[in-house]
Amino acid sequence: MVSGPIVVNYMGNLMVLASKDDFAFQSPPGYVYRFIRYPNSFRATLAQVSSDMYNALMGAHNSMDRIQLAIQQVPTHSITA
Repeated sequence: MVSGPIVVNYMGNLMVLASKDDFAFQSPPGYVYRFIRYPNSFRATLAQVSSDMYNALMGAHNSMDRIQLAIQQVPTHSITA
């Protein structure tokens, strides 16, 4: 999680550079991309990756919030027990 902000910064810089020039990926004939939805656009692929990064980081954030709320209830449960 320490390198998360650095990666987000790099992705932002890369998206700025990609906004100036868009290109398609070069792949061998018959190759099928498994995870990339738009192989004809580097810009769209970066948008896909950044959206997936956002969803992953938001999921981790929500999970950490739930853990924190559960941990805060431990003293009350231990007193009750």
